[in-house]
Amino acid sequence: MTARTAGDDGRAPIGSVDHRTDRLISASFRHDARHARMHWSDELFALLGLEPGDVVPTPAMLARHVHPDDRGEWDRAVADALADSRPVSVWHRVVTTRGRTRNAHTVMRADRADGATVLLGVLTDVTEPLRDTYSQQLHEAVERSAQSRSIIDQAKGMLMATLDLDDQQAFDLLRWHSSFSNIKVRDVSRTVVDRMAAADVDGTSPRLRMTKVLDRLAQRRSTVPEARVDGWISNPAVPDDLPVSARISDALLPRTLVRAVAAAGVSITIADFTQPDQPLVYVNPAFERLTGYSAAEILGRNCRFLQGADTDPDQVAAIRQAVDNGQEILTLLRNYRRDGTAFWNELHMSAVRTASGRLTHYIGYQMDVTERVERDLQLERLAYRDAATDLPNRAAAHRQLQEWLDEELPAFSVVLVRLLTPSAAAYLADDPETVGRAVVAAAAERLQDALPPGTFLARIDDERFLAALPAEPPAAGTVEAAFAVPVEHPYGAHPVSVEVGVARYPGDGRIWSELLAAAGEDAERSAGSSPVQGATV
Repeated sequence: MTARTAGDDGRAPIGSVDHRTDRLISASFRHDARHARMHWSDELFALLGLEPGDVVPTPAMLARHVHPDDRGEWDRAVADALADSRPVSVWHRVVTTRGRTRNAHTVMRADRADGATVLLGVLTDVTEPLRDTYSQQLHEAVERSAQSRSIIDQAKGMLMATLDLDDQQAFDLLRWHSSFSNIKVRDVSRTVVDRMAAADVDGTSPRLRMTKVLDRLAQRRSTVPEARVDGWISNPAVPDDLPVSARISDALLPRTLVRAVAAAGVSITIADFTQPDQPLVYVNPAFERLTGYSAAEILGRNCRFLQGADTDPDQVAAIRQAVDNGQEILTLLRNYRRDGTAFWNELHMSAVRTASGRLTHYIGYQMDVTERVERDLQLERLAYRDAATDLPNRAAAHRQLQEWLDEELPAFSVVLVRLLTPSAAAYLADDPETVGRAVVAAAAERLQDALPPGTFLARIDDERFLAALPAEPPAAGTVEAAFAVPVEHPYGAHPVSVEVGVARYPGDGRIWSELLAAAGEDAERSAGSSPVQGATV
């Protein structure tokens, strides 16, 4: 199995590869590292021998289905894709849930936007003689895709990703360098793309690498005029080897850049790290609007005044460690405005150094992302909570068991409880806001009371609950006996019967689906023995 870069001209879109042909079966996946979310296409579930919903997709789960002899190459391909925006391809074998081995080829690349990294991949089943045919098809498709992308668009994309610019700002920056250096925009763009990919461009982050590239590009001009050029003032007194990112005073910064910082819609601050307690020495109007503080109130103070009761101390410690090491950091903080209202602050801090490398200042970018964070929290709740009982749902149950499997707990137990009240299920289907919902919610409370403290309990479908605990399970009779009397709720009381099945890890199974099936079979075996029979409503 081999892994290699699938393209040499920037970020060829994986979506350009034909995912369905008469001979090839392709599947896709998407992993959002920031939010720890992964999506598999239905084709990927089917290729692995699963149904959508059987498992919660995770990178670890996907890697488990890679043949053990190929996992090293797979892991290296993933690492290469995350380290470089170019597509990476890898040949490997896939082991299905039935133990069958399939030959596969995967192309993946990292997409970076808004500070987040998303890994996109297309996995194609190329079992038997299709391997050589598909290889040719794939490489031709990647080459066509790379050739079709505009070199200017590639350079703009790099500028947008590394310098937090929008599309127009990135193009304006390319045009300025074109005018300043007296070379075509296309040639400026190719220089940016080639030098960002070159091994001799140093820097500890993509932002610093891009700064170095632009600085070298500006030095291509043979003379440095003192007159105004397209609104920018050049200064012959500035050393040629001083990067633009280190020119922070009005005397050295072009006037256009000074005006741009003041007019920027994003909050920008500068802290002086040559002084005790690193006070703020500059805030732009956007910061004043964001926080409610005027510049006069806060200049000369450390920016910790934005912290409050709900600010995560671990994030604060991470910031302190980064600045102590002179590193760049991107983090999310709960901060507070002058009037006491809280907001989620996406904070990006970058070190500013002199030509000799001495750290003098930190520049910070603050963005109010409260709406996005609260929306994500709401989506998280919708994705992992059951509406009727407010218990974790099937996806959350699988995630919990998967965490235990990943942690390699020596043993744990799974208890499957099925409600046997047909009338309650009918109520739930016909009128989910009233009696049926109340019966199910009351049954969930009764079940929680019957289980040992600390038991994880989830509702995995309309009739079944799943309990998991890192210990021996309670006897089935204990759970059944808890429903010997009707469950009470705001609309009255209803008898409820249950079937109980138990499975133990690792004896009854080593993955989620095996444990769930074993518990279900145990419930069926014990159904006729001694369940507490509840009367119908």
